[in-house]
Amino acid sequence: MVLSRWKILGLFVFISLICSSCIRNKNVSFDVIDATIFDGWYCINSIRIEKNGYVHILTSCITKGQKFYTTTLNNDVLDTISDMANNLFTERIDTFYNNDCCDCGAFRLIVKSADKRIETAGIGLGKETNETAKEFIKYLKKIISKTENTYENQLQFESKTREFYPVPPPPVPQHL
Repeated sequence: MVLSRWKILGLFVFISLICSSCIRNKNVSFDVIDATIFDGWYCINSIRIEKNGYVHILTSCITKGQKFYTTTLNNDVLDTISDMANNLFTERIDTFYNNDCCDCGAFRLIVKSADKRIETAGIGLGKETNETAKEFIKYLKKIISKTENTYENQLQFESKTREFYPVPPPPVPQHL
């Protein structure tokens, strides 16, 4: 069976189109995203996203115990996260947002690239919180809630190693 030049060319174009959809064309704007989110009552969730799309999640709930999850993000989700991280890098982000809510939860977010680092935290996701940071935390919460592939690991989350509240300044000496 002899294939004509047009059939070979058509087959080549078809294979090229299929393979090009599997290749990642967009650069990721971050190296690591590390976040810890406390719901204010029962659960603390930590998520670490690496630039290759690997995700590690630790959920720790009073009612469900502690579980470790891992997954790989598809390119569309990774592109969305990369765009959101890039927006954070271009905005002015405070290191702490206090929404004056005692049971609204809290978050700590660390986003690192080769030459940039953002670290922010907050009480709740109220009006005081930067809108881009707020949407980013909400998107990370969606990823956490959709993760189902469970395995045990011992990954350490940098964002979980510190308290949510800033360290208070030292007391001012009293002069007599």
